[in-house]
Amino acid sequence: MSALDVPLALLRRYNVQGPRYTSYPTAPMWKEQFGPTDYVSILRESSEGEAPAPLSLYFHLPFCERLCFFCGCTVVITGTRHAGEDVYLDAVEREMDGVAAAVAGDGRRRKVVQLHWGGGTPTYFSPTRLERLGRSIRDRFDVAPDAELGVEIDPRVTTPEHLATLAGLGFNRLSMGVQDFDPRVQEAINRIQPFAATRDLVREFLGPGLLGRLEECLRRAGHRAQARHLAKGPQGLEALALVVESR
Repeated sequence: MSALDVPLALLRRYNVQGPRYTSYPTAPMWKEQFGPTDYVSILRESSEGEAPAPLSLYFHLPFCERLCFFCGCTVVITGTRHAGEDVYLDAVEREMDGVAAAVAGDGRRRKVVQLHWGGGTPTYFSPTRLERLGRSIRDRFDVAPDAELGVEIDPRVTTPEHLATLAGLGFNRLSMGVQDFDPRVQEAINRIQPFAATRDLVREFLGPGLLGRLEECLRRAGHRAQARHLAKGPQGLEALALVVESR
């Protein structure tokens, strides 16, 4: 089965609500009795054995300038005052020191095969500070040459300088949310994200050209002008359902 030939019955089967994908383990699994000592113990145990599994790392960068009304993530809204970036990175680096030591086992450095920056808005941080975080990670962990490096970005605060920095750090997967291009919907969810800004950012990061399937989806959704103007896009596409519920 090709990516463009998915049966409608299969789509309907999985088009159901499930646990929030933003936390793992999911919320019901967390217990107050689980403390820092337990966490370190699990990290150390994961390095035992002749061939410990490779690592997947997630970094949460929680700051945003504005709150999107549909957001269910752990965020800190600051407006345009970006005073906490360095203090937060200091704390992240201290935690990395502890985790890197715990998973080192007998001194072997396990390969990192997946790395993701989420939020919040990672590109809320300046390119210089993103560079600092990326170098700090590589100083402490052995990132595989073919690792999947993903980052969430917001077109409203992301600049070409951000993209150049991320590319220089080896990021090869970009996640950019588009809830709707209808200005009325954008106003209702408090996320004013003009189509042109989204289009230009896609072009800047990936170059010209668009997946024909994405263009077809835009046309079917009524965004015919957007489908015509987007020219070559991502190498992969994920579609996540947004359910609008009345109170």
